[in-house]
Amino acid sequence: METLNKLGFFMMISNIIFLVGAIAVFAGDGLVQFLGAIFAWLILIFSIVICVLALLCFSKDKAISPLLAFLALLELAGLVLLTKPWFQPIGMFFVVNPAITEGIVLTCILAVVVGVIGYMSQRKYKDSGRGLVLGLISLVAGLFIFVLLFGVLASVNTNGYLATTLDVTEIQELPAMDPQYIRTTPMKVADKYATDAIQYPQHTPYTPPDVTMINNTPYWAYTLVPNGWVNEYNLKAAGAVFVDMSTIDKNVEIKDQELKIAAGLAITDEIYWNILMKNYWIDCERPMIVVYNDSIYTAVPYIEYEMHFAFPVWYTVPVWGGVFVVDAEGNINDLSPEEARANAILQGQKIFPEKLVLTYIKSQKYWKAKTDGNWGGAMNVWFDHKEEIEITDVSSQGNQQPFLLNTVDGLKWTVSTEPWGAANGIFRIYVLDARTGDITYKKFSGTEIGPVNACDYAKKNHPEVDWSQFHVVEPIPVTPDGILFWEVRVVPDDGSGISYVAFVDPKTGATVEFTKDKEIVAFLHGAEVPTDNQTNTTKYTYITGTVTDIDVFVQDGNTRWIMDITGGNKSNYFIAKAELLNLIIIEILSDVKIGDNVTAMIGQNNILMAIKIN
Repeated sequence: METLNKLGFFMMISNIIFLVGAIAVFAGDGLVQFLGAIFAWLILIFSIVICVLALLCFSKDKAISPLLAFLALLELAGLVLLTKPWFQPIGMFFVVNPAITEGIVLTCILAVVVGVIGYMSQRKYKDSGRGLVLGLISLVAGLFIFVLLFGVLASVNTNGYLATTLDVTEIQELPAMDPQYIRTTPMKVADKYATDAIQYPQHTPYTPPDVTMINNTPYWAYTLVPNGWVNEYNLKAAGAVFVDMSTIDKNVEIKDQELKIAAGLAITDEIYWNILMKNYWIDCERPMIVVYNDSIYTAVPYIEYEMHFAFPVWYTVPVWGGVFVVDAEGNINDLSPEEARANAILQGQKIFPEKLVLTYIKSQKYWKAKTDGNWGGAMNVWFDHKEEIEITDVSSQGNQQPFLLNTVDGLKWTVSTEPWGAANGIFRIYVLDARTGDITYKKFSGTEIGPVNACDYAKKNHPEVDWSQFHVVEPIPVTPDGILFWEVRVVPDDGSGISYVAFVDPKTGATVEFTKDKEIVAFLHGAEVPTDNQTNTTKYTYITGTVTDIDVFVQDGNTRWIMDITGGNKSNYFIAKAELLNLIIIEILSDVKIGDNVTAMIGQNNILMAIKIN
């Protein structure tokens, strides 16, 4: 009874902490709210301790012990209900993966049945612990078998469903970038610009940023959030920092406006806490700052999950749920996808969730599910690998796909994929409309240089550079004059600026480099690039044919190649100058023989700028 008295005392203390903590969290502010959060976690610990001790005392008092355990569980449930955003990731895991929940339930049933059978046979085998041992073995084995098996089945069904139901259209040409509003400044540099620009000792830019459009110009947008855990509880967000993405030069704007709820604030001031209190079973994107009528709004696209069943498992399919729009006063408006597209605040902004872009593209490797069913799609992914795609991993290049591009057809998410396996060429480039989610793709031969290798070609053009001090980042596809190039930025290790922007031809590896906005804009208008003295180079053209003659000689200390390339019935002589070429192209030229089929990029006055042996 002494232990039960202690449990009763613990229960009384726990109730007091529960009441004080709840009042502090929801009615307090600043450090009072911080203390309330500590109290809330103390309740959690007290409740678990009381439940365990009550169960241990069950044999001494079969009436009071269950009552104390019930009260502790009731208190624990109250805590979870009041602070449910804290526990949402755990709940969402089981909602998104119902097959795992199904596997756990079946495993527990199996363990109980086997344990009961083992218990009933204890006398026969004279083993008092037989039931418990068999039950535990069944539990461990069942968890491994059912959870693993059901998880695999659910993944196959989810990807097969998406592969067969998504409307994916092949296109012949990628949409052209809007040359007036190009994506130039990478996130690594923007982070540095934003941090260096602010003069607020108690606030700092919230990272990672997101892309917002202001007057059709793309900006990296950062919320100015309190710096340090004390300020997180005492202060509000102070506004936002905007870094212009469309220029090589530093262009930073700061807008001061208090935001009552935002990312990076504490508990009830945190934007996700408030959103999840309104709509719990969702996955939220990172917040996006939007400026409308000179006021700051925060937009948060979110994903919902549809439940489906295919014997023997339940599985979910992610769908675009809508967009939350939060004003500076903390008022939240939940918009459906249709309402979001029509909303004045969100006009011209990306609203389709970034997470869904990758999920939908990954599902396309299960393309055979359209003809052979879900298992046919899975067999191809596991064994045959026919026409199987892999999303190119460019995380080592400073940012990860998908990349948002401002095209003449509006905002588009782009995802470059490569063939399955060790290949690094381009297989397909997927383009998703950032406002509707419509999916298109352009197919390539797989021999073109992919985005990762494009960064390597940009490096090889400058062997004199110490590349431990510089990085080639964010390879994005652009199409000046309908010709695909990879646009990469070369930046110092500390992200203090852009050294230059390079465009790499995926057919040949030829690289064109610029250090001024006007040069980049001119290039994207059709590869006509003015220099400082206003002379122009002509557009690049391509010729594919057979090499019928080669002459190599040295002029003014530089190697020259004169080459006759016959394409169809047309014969052309072209000259290559070593001083105009990078080392890769020079090596290829040295290997070219009469009779080789080649593709060459030709510039002004029949100057050969790049070549590839087919």
